[in-house]
Amino acid sequence: MRREERRRTLPVEPLPETPGSGPDEEVVTRARAEIVRDALRRLPPEQREAIELAYYGGLTQSELAARLDQPLGTIKSRMFTGLQRLRVLLVESGYEPV
Repeated sequence: MRREERRRTLPVEPLPETPGSGPDEEVVTRARAEIVRDALRRLPPEQREAIELAYYGGLTQSELAARLDQPLGTIKSRMFTGLQRLRVLLVESGYEPV
């Protein structure tokens, strides 16, 4: 309890600004986001839906299975296959990981 209380009372120092977070970095970020969106559009609808709900919607695989009324194994398979295909599509599009 004391240690936790001490952590809460310590002042938080602001993060230093990172160089390169200017307009050029924003352009690169937007371009990468568009490449990812395009690659997602090229996935089969079932795979795209599972990946988008998991990563953008914050749902777990169990939550996806319940929401989509599908077996958990089906959701896992769709996500695994979809992520593999997404990697291939991103490489083909020239996406470079950070």
